[in-house]
Amino acid sequence: MQKKRISPQDLALMALLLALQIVLSRFCSIQVPGVKIGFAFIPTVMAARRYGIFGAATVAGLADFLGALLFPSGAYHPGFTVSAIIGGAFWGWLVYRKVTLPRVLAAALANKVVVTLLLNTLWLSQILDKGYLLLLPDRVFQAVVMTIFETLLTMLLLRHPTIDKLLKQKF
Repeated sequence: MQKKRISPQDLALMALLLALQIVLSRFCSIQVPGVKIGFAFIPTVMAARRYGIFGAATVAGLADFLGALLFPSGAYHPGFTVSAIIGGAFWGWLVYRKVTLPRVLAAALANKVVVTLLLNTLWLSQILDKGYLLLLPDRVFQAVVMTIFETLLTMLLLRHPTIDKLLKQKF
């Protein structure tokens, strides 16, 4: 079996998506009462559509790690990087071959339930030294809102003919 090599163009695109994710996660979010709406998932979704599980997990994991090193907002916890990798893998698994509403909803829902509610709440409880169940209720509303937001925005982006063509295009 022959190994697939990553072209310099693909490496450059992954680096661009990684940098974009760092900027979006650290500086571009909208805070409304009770909900923080972020756009950092977009580069991961684009990497997922173009490169699948490995590409999306790599972009998400490296973006989390490098973002934490370059723009720290507290102590680094490797659990969040693991969460980012798992979240990228969900997107890559579900939107690489086919973009349908059930697949996009499943990816967004899996991310919010497994990554945001289960894992990230666990990491936060460890960092803040607070009970897991004490943190969970406040995070549920945020997860519901972001699941809807991510599903709608992902469908708009990935079903857009120009974006879809760019993500499928060979360099």
